Amino acid sequence: MAKLNKQLAIALAIASAGVVGIGATHTFAAAASSTSTTRDSALIDALVSKFNLNKTDVQKVVDDTHTAQEATRTAEMKASEETRLSGLVTDGKITEAQKALIIAKQAEMQASREANHTAMEGKTDAERKTAMDAERTALQKWATDNGIDISYLRPAGGPGGRGGHHGGMGRGMMGDPAAASTTTTQ
Repeated sequence: MAKLNKQLAIALAIASAGVVGIGATHTFAAAASSTSTTRDSALIDALVSKFNLNKTDVQKVVDDTHTAQEATRTAEMKASEETRLSGLVTDGKITEAQKALIIAKQAEMQASREANHTAMEGKTDAERKTAMDAERTALQKWATDNGIDISYLRPAGGPGGRGGHHGGMGRGMMGDPAAASTTTTQ
C-alpha cells in the first residue's frame, strides 16, 4: 500500500507539474518560473506531507518533468519554424541561404534575450525602450542588408506570428517598419 501511495504521489506530481508548465512562455520565463516555483513548492510540500515521501525525490521528479516539457516545446517550436521557413522557400519568398540566415539570427536573438534578461530588470521604461529601439534598428538594417522582409524573422508561434508569445520582441520589434515607428513611449 505504501508503494502504491508513493507511485500515486509521484504521478500526481508529474501531472501537476505538467499543468503548471503548460502556458509558460519564453517571454515571461522569469515570472512563470517564479510562479511555477511557488506552485511547485506548495504542491511538493503537500505531496511529501500527504504521502510521507522524500522531498528531494519529489522535487527531482518535478524538475525532470519541467525539463522534459521545455525540451519538447523547444523541439516543437523549432520544427514549426523550419516548416514555416521551408514554405517561404517553396513560395519563392526567400532562398535557402536566407532561410539559414534567418534561423541563425533567431538563435542569436534568443541567446541575446536570455543573456540580457537580468540586465534589463534594473532599467527604467525609457532605458528599456531605448535599448529595444536600438535592437529594432539593428535588426531592420540586418534584414535590409540580407534582402529579407523583416516580417519573415517572426517565428510562427512568436509575437506577431500565428499563435503565441514565444521568444521575442513583438510586432513592434520585428513587424513592419511602419508599425515599429509608431511605438508609443510609456
